[in-house]
Amino acid sequence: GATPVFLVGLILLGTVYTIKLMDRCVDHCFSDPDDSLVVLGNSKLTAILIERTIRFGLILLALGLTVWAWDVDFVALNSVDSRIGRLIHGLILAGIILLAANFSWSMLRTLIDQQIARVRAGTVDPQQANRFATLLPVLRNFLWAAVAAFAVLMALSELGVEVAPLIAGAGVAGVAIGFGAQTLVKDIISGIFYLVDDAFRVGEYIESGSYKGTVESFSLRSVRLRHNRGPIFTVPFGCTMASINFFH
Repeated sequence: GATPVFLVGLILLGTVYTIKLMDRCVDHCFSDPDDSLVVLGNSKLTAILIERTIRFGLILLALGLTVWAWDVDFVALNSVDSRIGRLIHGLILAGIILLAANFSWSMLRTLIDQQIARVRAGTVDPQQANRFATLLPVLRNFLWAAVAAFAVLMALSELGVEVAPLIAGAGVAGVAIGFGAQTLVKDIISGIFYLVDDAFRVGEYIESGSYKGTVESFSLRSVRLRHNRGPIFTVPFGCTMASINFFH
């Protein structure tokens, strides 16, 4: 009676190694002849697209083989109004949603990483390079949070969880947290307006109150300044006040 378990283990093991093999094959096809492990920049998006498509297809194939190994009639199970049937159906759809979200995030991240690489390589207009270097990492983090939130909510909805009360509860919790973390909210909102106003960029020297130095990086809450003597200041945007930009 252990045949289905053996087949499922074989399917999982074969799927994992097949995905690894296909990933290496795609990387090899789109790699620089001088270095077979480095994917060319212009072909990276195509390579990621092919890799994720193959991975998505292999996982769906493994799922179908698993259903076949356990001799499960998915159509009949879906038509039966039972908790187990709804749970299995929801799990499958939730898995597909998470795979699609992973696919979408991989595309978005690759596009943003390519733009960041262009900025660092100096192929972008120098007047806009610092602007892109400042905004693109923030945009990448925001998109990751948005894709993850939507995917989780859609997956929970397919599993039969009522999402509306969760969203309402999150709103109430957000208001409560907002009252308790007014400084944090102030820093984030101030940072958004500083980025929109293009007050300063990465690599520029600014002075704000008692802090001054070269802008090294941003987050949603603070800016990192390196003083010419070496110290690094992490200044929350809410404390930035009026800033003096010497090289804008």
